[in-house]
Amino acid sequence: MAAVMGDDDKAAEAFVARWSGVGGSERANYQLFITELCGLLGVPLPGPASDEAADSAEEAATPTSAAPPAPVARQPWPSGLAEQIKAVAEVLSSSPRALPLADLEARFAARGRWRKRLPTILDTLEALGRARRARAEERQWAAT
Repeated sequence: MAAVMGDDDKAAEAFVARWSGVGGSERANYQLFITELCGLLGVPLPGPASDEAADSAEEAATPTSAAPPAPVARQPWPSGLAEQIKAVAEVLSSSPRALPLADLEARFAARGRWRKRLPTILDTLEALGRARRARAEERQWAAT
């Protein structure tokens, strides 16, 4: 049994067909695209920008206070170098965001000088293509 297409379905297909093969830059076409998309969805068009809207956008983009990170379970620092590299790689790959060195240190519990080896382990993971510096100036790391 064939589904019957309504006017909304036809309009959506026509919109997709119109914009699927469009060449040119996105910047050149975005205003027309947004206007037609708003019409298709039946939502009001965006209003003109004002000084107040610009100030609101700047305030929204500027964090006023960082939310405290959620507590994480600390795992024991492995004794062997291979296990240490693997543990750090697993922490990086399980994190949804880049982690500063202090956050990485907070994921492990151990005594001794293990924290001094952590930057070397991160450099090793970077050389192996398993980690990357998200922000070099803040030494934040993420899995690749």
